[in-house]
Amino acid sequence: MSRAARVSFLWLLGLAVLVASAAGTAWLLKPTGATPAAAPKDDSEVAWGEGHVDALNGVRALAPAQPGRVVAVAARENDHVAAGAELLRVDDRLARLQLEEAEAAAKGARAQLELARGLPQQHARKLEQQGAAVRAAREVWEIARQENKRLEEQDRNVRVNAATLEAARAHVKQAKALLEAEESRLEELRSHGRDPELALQRAQAEVDAAGARVRTARQVLEGCTLRAPQAGTVLRLEVGVGDTVPLQPLNPLLLFAPDEELIVRAEVAEEFAAEVREGLPATVQDDAPLRPHTWVGKVTRVSKWFARRRSVLLEPGQVNDVRTLECVITLPPDTPLRIGQRVHVAIRKGPAP
Repeated sequence: MSRAARVSFLWLLGLAVLVASAAGTAWLLKPTGATPAAAPKDDSEVAWGEGHVDALNGVRALAPAQPGRVVAVAARENDHVAAGAELLRVDDRLARLQLEEAEAAAKGARAQLELARGLPQQHARKLEQQGAAVRAAREVWEIARQENKRLEEQDRNVRVNAATLEAARAHVKQAKALLEAEESRLEELRSHGRDPELALQRAQAEVDAAGARVRTARQVLEGCTLRAPQAGTVLRLEVGVGDTVPLQPLNPLLLFAPDEELIVRAEVAEEFAAEVREGLPATVQDDAPLRPHTWVGKVTRVSKWFARRRSVLLEPGQVNDVRTLECVITLPPDTPLRIGQRVHVAIRKGPAP
């Protein structure tokens, strides 16, 4: 083989390798889970797209409301649980101590409230007693004044001992001072007439605040236990005894499928969206390469906006930044589908079955 022939051969070989590499790259980048932009297959189809099986309101990613070390896991994957059933629990010893402390404080606040409830009656009795003391002091002062007046009148006619007159005048001054002191105490009691009422309000506020702290402590304690929000099935469990649950887990700790109707969420490309509406029939086919199954349902909901695909975990080669229109397809109740199953959807013309 001549030199020119060898150069031509190598050049053609390199070109073939380059074309093969480009084709392989295009195949790898092809979004296997994406909605193709190809037109519907025949005139009876309005739109065609990919979809996946989901619960009516979606799969729930659950985690305890409180962080901590996991001390018990009551559920296993594939377990069907009732609403409120315990799924897992983190260490709740500190939360229990906080609840005991809050309950003790609430008990003390209630005792203070009982004492405060008796303050208005006590204040009324004190006012009554002080009023009686004022009246008694006034009577003593009046008697002393009358006695001093009598002695002074007697002294005009018959000379009265000077010491007796001085003692009578001193008695009047003493009785007057006592009366003024008792009246001052009565006025002070009257000026503090709202004190018992304010003390009662303050004690009631303390009871209310203590009750709120008890409820908060109970909620924290309840947050240490993860319970099923409704009847459903545990799909995946990513935590075990001894693991530490952070305050905001980066990944779902427990995936939970509620007992709800299974639907198909179809993702329709924007160029087909204008023809899609509720009530149209839809053919759903599973993604099995051998013996695919086909079911017939109808479109029951069409999204009001174009958005990124709902799927979070990407399939190999799937593009997740394509804006699509989500359509909910309802199938007969006995359709054998599983959550997460990928399907192909063809939306057709005509009335729904």
